[in-house]
Amino acid sequence: KLAGARLEISHDELVREFDIQYGEAVRARLIAVSSLSKAKELQAKASADPNNFGNLAKNYSEDAPSASAKGVINPIRKHGSYKEIEQAVFHMADGDISPVIHAGGQYVILKREGLLPAKNVKLEQVSPKLEEIIRDRKMRSVAQDVFQQLQQDAKVENVWNDAAKREKTPGVAALINNEPVTI
Repeated sequence: KLAGARLEISHDELVREFDIQYGEAVRARLIAVSSLSKAKELQAKASADPNNFGNLAKNYSEDAPSASAKGVINPIRKHGSYKEIEQAVFHMADGDISPVIHAGGQYVILKREGLLPAKNVKLEQVSPKLEEIIRDRKMRSVAQDVFQQLQQDAKVENVWNDAAKREKTPGVAALINNEPVTI
């Protein structure tokens, strides 16, 4: 309850979440490897024969889930985890092979398969749902900040372990913000 009062959602956050949930997305295939030289080699092979990208992904990608599906990954949306990948696929044409991209500690090559259009939904229709998604995401961080502030502001005085204080205030274990906590 304390954190909820401090949690604010801006219009920009709503628009961003709207893009994530309902905006356009790019269907793509991926090859991910840990070696830059291997990535450059695979990028050259993929560029020379884009139709063989799926087989290259299956045989060489170190990302097991996508490799088993010949490089197919979930559609890439704006405001995702890796800005470099997002920028590349949204500026490529269908069928293009990306340059080698360093993201998430790996070297990635992408093949753009196609653009999925934005869903025909208005922001006003889904604002309450989007606010709830944002609120859930932000709540843990805001609650942690509130808890840390409460800890910093709290004044705890141990009465029980101090004989003089215990004699002065019988039956009290501690004072928290000058309020007695009884035994």
